[in-house]
Amino acid sequence: MEGHHERFRLMCASLKLPAVVLQPGLDFLNETPEELALRYSKVLIKKLGVKDSFYLLGYECGVTVALELSAILEQHGKTGTVFCIGDGLDVIRAQVEEQLADFLTEEALQSGIIAHMFGLMSVEDTELIESVMKSCSSWEQRVEACLSALLGRVSHSAQYVRAVLEAAYARINTARTYHPRPHKLQSKIVLMRTKSSFTSSNDVTLQQFSEQPVDVHELAAPIAYATKDLRCASIINRYLPEDLLKTYENCNLCIPYAVDN
Repeated sequence: MEGHHERFRLMCASLKLPAVVLQPGLDFLNETPEELALRYSKVLIKKLGVKDSFYLLGYECGVTVALELSAILEQHGKTGTVFCIGDGLDVIRAQVEEQLADFLTEEALQSGIIAHMFGLMSVEDTELIESVMKSCSSWEQRVEACLSALLGRVSHSAQYVRAVLEAAYARINTARTYHPRPHKLQSKIVLMRTKSSFTSSNDVTLQQFSEQPVDVHELAAPIAYATKDLRCASIINRYLPEDLLKTYENCNLCIPYAVDN
């Protein structure tokens, strides 16, 4: 949900193919997962030159984006494999709502988001921002209060901090309210399902998105730590074709560097 590439560094280091992490950024906060997928598809087709096949991975809320992106690529005559870490969006939504259950009102949720982001960006105790927000009656006022409280305490610009706060609230709202339209994909879906009280071993919500049977692998880690589970990279590598694996085995993985005389 935070949309930062660093979460995937450990997993990507163990993959047997080159990987690119696409970040949603802070410039399109109101776009839907379909619009985000369309934006990503232009990057994949025009800049990265995706050929006839592809390998996509979606994590958490990114599962929906990966499925939408796969549908767009199939419209361009390409098929591939979609790896999904987490579960279907219905399960992700239920997990998000469970995490937010302590916030009984929208105002409490907004204050909680501001306090959490304040704590991430500043070493100060969140009691400072919590006391300031008691006099705020709207989201805009809470954002302004956070900007004022962070002034001189962080090196980030006010514009950047505002964008980060708006992005956090927007992405949580998308996870809570978005309902995808199922696409019957030709591409293979591989689900790496994390521990959850909302699914049973026989319940595969992603099956409605594929004409092929969905392969399910159970992870021991909860969703917050799933990308650190070394099984993820191992599972992905199992689905790679022989020519890709042979290329990996024959390539030089050493990092060259210059030695001063």
